[in-house]
Amino acid sequence: MIKIKSLLSTILLIGSSVAWGESKIDKQFTCKLIMQKNSCWHDFEVWSTVIEKFSEVKKADIYLKPGKEPASVEFKCNPEQSYYLSSKFKPLIWNDDKDKVFYSSKIFVVPKSLPTTEEKWQIHACFPDTFSHVPMPLHGMLNCTCDLDKSTDKSNVTKENNLNT
Repeated sequence: MIKIKSLLSTILLIGSSVAWGESKIDKQFTCKLIMQKNSCWHDFEVWSTVIEKFSEVKKADIYLKPGKEPASVEFKCNPEQSYYLSSKFKPLIWNDDKDKVFYSSKIFVVPKSLPTTEEKWQIHACFPDTFSHVPMPLHGMLNCTCDLDKSTDKSNVTKENNLNT
């Protein structure tokens, strides 16, 4: 009986190893988060993290300093993985916001494949537009816009030079 269980365990282990060998990890490519704050948030600092949805593994962190400039960060991702973002900001608007984390209202799903290995999958995000339940600053609550679409390619795939500089 023990030999049968051992044989069955070995078969399952080999089967799962073969399946793992064909896994998405062998096909990793580069993802790039491009993030900007909308016009009502230029005076704030924002910290965000890219998190893999199912494993809850943190993949990358990004910092948006006060001002209008977007920021970007690259990380390794796998086909068909899903990601979400978490964010914090400073200065606080309300005292209750001290340790609050705000989560993206959208899940970003990586495609099955990219046409070439030189391409990167882009995630475009705007704070707070991409997030849920973020309070609005007390000043300038009207006509808040995000200029991210003007400063980046709107498609999610870009061809970039792989030279190290």
